[in-house]
Amino acid sequence: MESPPPATLAEVFERISEDRALSPMRRTDLRSVLRRLGRAFGEPLSRISADPPVLRERLRHVHPKHLGVKPRHLQHLRTQLAYALERTGVPIIRASPRELSPLWHSLFHSLHRLDFRLGLSRFIRFCDERGIPPHEVDDDVSERFRIGLERHSMLLKHLTIHRIACRMWNRAVTEIEGWPQQILTMPRTPNQMLRDSIAALPENVWEELDRYAEWRQTAGPDERGSRNAPPTKASLDRQRSQVRSIARALAGSGRDLTQFTSLSELLRPSVVNAAIRHMIESRGGELREYDAKIVRTAYLINRDWLGTDDRDLAKIEALRKQIDCGYYGIREQSLAALRQFESEDNLKLLLGLPDKLMQEARTGDRGGRRATVTAQSALAIELLLAAPMKTGDLVRLRHDRSFNCLDGPSGPLYAVIPKDESAVHKEQAYALPEHTRSLLMECQLRYMPPVQPGVIPWLFPKKSGGCKSGHALRQQLKPVIFRHTGLTMTPQQFRHLAAKLILEAEPGAFELVRQLLGQSRYETARTMYGHLETRTAVRQYDQLLSRLAKATHSNLGA
Repeated sequence: MESPPPATLAEVFERISEDRALSPMRRTDLRSVLRRLGRAFGEPLSRISADPPVLRERLRHVHPKHLGVKPRHLQHLRTQLAYALERTGVPIIRASPRELSPLWHSLFHSLHRLDFRLGLSRFIRFCDERGIPPHEVDDDVSERFRIGLERHSMLLKHLTIHRIACRMWNRAVTEIEGWPQQILTMPRTPNQMLRDSIAALPENVWEELDRYAEWRQTAGPDERGSRNAPPTKASLDRQRSQVRSIARALAGSGRDLTQFTSLSELLRPSVVNAAIRHMIESRGGELREYDAKIVRTAYLINRDWLGTDDRDLAKIEALRKQIDCGYYGIREQSLAALRQFESEDNLKLLLGLPDKLMQEARTGDRGGRRATVTAQSALAIELLLAAPMKTGDLVRLRHDRSFNCLDGPSGPLYAVIPKDESAVHKEQAYALPEHTRSLLMECQLRYMPPVQPGVIPWLFPKKSGGCKSGHALRQQLKPVIFRHTGLTMTPQQFRHLAAKLILEAEPGAFELVRQLLGQSRYETARTMYGHLETRTAVRQYDQLLSRLAKATHSNLGA
């Protein structure tokens, strides 16, 4: 009777140790891989699941620097782990060295291009190992392949591999003579499915929302006094985004959006409540300030535009009070990001990253887009370190007017954000260090178009000519930072890092933090970053105890 698959890596380790069919060197290598991964995860092997999807997600957050190896070596460790799992009875899909059957061998070697072979090799081996002939490949086989990759592989981009296999199969149908003629349905990404669900919301809902926005801008204060001044375009855009978040949450919970034929139906108290509950549950019960803002927007639209009765308004307001805990502080993700900098080595890695990226851009500069994007990432990180502004302010910087010598030509260069363009609604002027100024000038001269009428003025432009969105820059920087340093950082978290460094150097300097970050109230800085001061106090107390203990031991020895 076959033994069940191992449940933990400790069981995998034991079975590998007892497998006498492996050579002693092979057993030693595989056990070394398991020990090293245990150290990377920071847990004993007995607490690490041997389930491939669990291991895959945990490995997603392991960087080569965490193990002290090169990226290629980390891939080798992942391959060795997959072999160890398969060897000990865990069902797993991985590259197999065995020969293909004659029919599949003939088809595979008819692929005359490398991209075809790379895209289809895993799918072809999957079908061949399960005895599926080429003429029986269909959407059901494709779905079985996707499920197999998801449940029984160590591949980080398993969904991408499935989509590429389907795309290459369909291209082979039209381009490779003798290829089976079954067309596979292209799988849709979760984001595409969500966008399709949101698109099902009737257009008249958005038209009514546009009429509401126009009314708010043109009408005077009503009898409730709810519009004492015309709202800004940014404020109306935020409200539209918040209504869209309600629709997105409803689509994510499985609701059919076609049933909401008007804005009043979409913003009913019960519907808003269901959407907010789904958003909170999807993130594990974590409350966010944005949730309360969404409910507040739903309340205002119901009160000022839809004419909802007081009883339903009270329900929406009760929901807002229920989820508005008053203190949000820093999210756990940002706290985890800050904990990375308990090590000075990690801080040095981040501080040295702009120079490393610029060197990479100079070395790989062939006049193409890659060097430009690399230099752009270096400049963005350098500016976030020197001037920890909000991401929305960073992407709207212009190299024709955002940088000025306010103290005269011989003075420092300032990054200036006017009050009417600032995300914190006040003018900000950051004096840039000489190193930042030099890097900025190099990027402007070498990787940006000259400052001329009609030329793109943005420091961080996108292909269409406008400035990048904050989300796009975040998606650009986060993987770059992780790839080169092993650190997980978003642009917003640079602001938290600045507060941490200030409070560690000067405990209690919340006013300095407030001014640097452009916050309106001292209490905001104190509430958000008070715990950082507590950590500093505990550290200093430990150091004091250590000094006292050392002095005591010295006196006793004397």
